[in-house]
Amino acid sequence: GSPKVFAYAKDTLERYLKSHSRCGVFRRPDWVPTRLLDLRSLSSGTTPTSQVRLVETSDTHVRGRMQHSHCWGGDESWVTTNNNIDDLYQSCPVSKFPCIFQQAMSTILSLGINNIWIDCYCIIQKDENDWEHEASEMHMVYTNYIINIGAANS
Repeated sequence: GSPKVFAYAKDTLERYLKSHSRCGVFRRPDWVPTRLLDLRSLSSGTTPTSQVRLVETSDTHVRGRMQHSHCWGGDESWVTTNNNIDDLYQSCPVSKFPCIFQQAMSTILSLGINNIWIDCYCIIQKDENDWEHEASEMHMVYTNYIINIGAANS
């Protein structure tokens, strides 16, 4: 959580993307997933009152994409479903997300990235049609993102 470490990491990432001709060039620059979590309403130094909202990428300009993958362990008590998706499109307190996701959000904001793809929030759970469509595109998530964070054990 050190501001100096985040400043160094952000600077290093920006220099890397500018100086390596093949880096930062997405395989399909026109491709984006159906939904992302928009973090622009968060400030660096996330607080429990900060808000996150789910956005349809067809309605939003996406820049600096990042993705977070996690190991589903135990009971996922809060995920996107057809019953709560409209609430997520409005906004949701960041404090509602598990700590590991709050940390990922804070980290990527510190790197100057404003959105994140987390499968259990960007894919409608228990909706077979949405899951089949989004799962068929998941390889694009991993190949078209600047940063992938994996949390196998938290």
